[in-house]
Amino acid sequence: MNVADGTYNECNISIGNGGSSGSPITFQSQNKWGAKVVAPTSCDVIFNLTGSFIVVKDFDISGAGARSSTGIFFNSGSNHTAFGNKIHNLANVPQNNLNGNVGVFVETPNDVIDSNVIFSIGRTVSGSNTTNHDHGMYIDATLGASNTLIQNNLLYNNNVGYDIQLYPGTLHNVLILNNTMDATGSFNIGCIEQGTTLVNSRIANNICYNPGGNVMFHTGANGDSASNVSVDHNVTTASNMVSVNNTYNIDSTNKLGVSGSALFTNVGASDYSIQITSPAYGAGSSLNAPGDDIVGTVRPQNGRYDAGAYEFPN
Repeated sequence: MNVADGTYNECNISIGNGGSSGSPITFQSQNKWGAKVVAPTSCDVIFNLTGSFIVVKDFDISGAGARSSTGIFFNSGSNHTAFGNKIHNLANVPQNNLNGNVGVFVETPNDVIDSNVIFSIGRTVSGSNTTNHDHGMYIDATLGASNTLIQNNLLYNNNVGYDIQLYPGTLHNVLILNNTMDATGSFNIGCIEQGTTLVNSRIANNICYNPGGNVMFHTGANGDSASNVSVDHNVTTASNMVSVNNTYNIDSTNKLGVSGSALFTNVGASDYSIQITSPAYGAGSSLNAPGDDIVGTVRPQNGRYDAGAYEFPN
């Protein structure tokens, strides 16, 4: 279903009719980001997916502000995809509670979060219950998430939580590949927060810029650990890849402590593409790498795989 350009003041867009593996139901903006869904402040969920094999593609999603708001909710069913959406300025209202606001919330298996731009998620004022609750993505294994693919996403300015939150439960078969994460903000202690036991997973080819706590991947928050988890070919300004190494397979292909000023074209203008002089240039691995980047540039370029969501285009 194509949705024409325009602004739609909608809440709880429920998609319950499922497709199949060969014929998913696709709900998309006719032109990328041309269909703007701006939810009222009373809204708690904007897109609510309850069927299986559903794709939500190329929407501009913002607004909401209830005590727990979500841009795209993988609620029930399985095999959902969020592709190419811009999810931003979600729940930017005063809140002082323990409930979270999230760009994409996952509690189902076999889902894909690909090539989305997610920024400015969360509440606008601080208080005793306001920090570290609002996230770009929230992957909840206890409620059913597993076999999740997170690739080619750009996340930034999510200052009252984490770009990617893995919590709680035991999370199996997760691939976090070629994402660009700017963790600048006083409440971030890493680009990725793990409060799970992580099993048979890989975190690779990502860029993590300016995380608080000086780690890319914050682990061991709840005594959690890893089994057969590879952390490789990542690039970060942090001096440490993980906070507590509970049996993660971390190899020498990761680049630590790189120059932040050299990483991107223009952070001040939210341009997170890379140049040929970037430490991310050629720093990626071909293993499981997406076939193209966040804007459709084919990987590899000249036989080279770059880290992050953007491939340098020659």
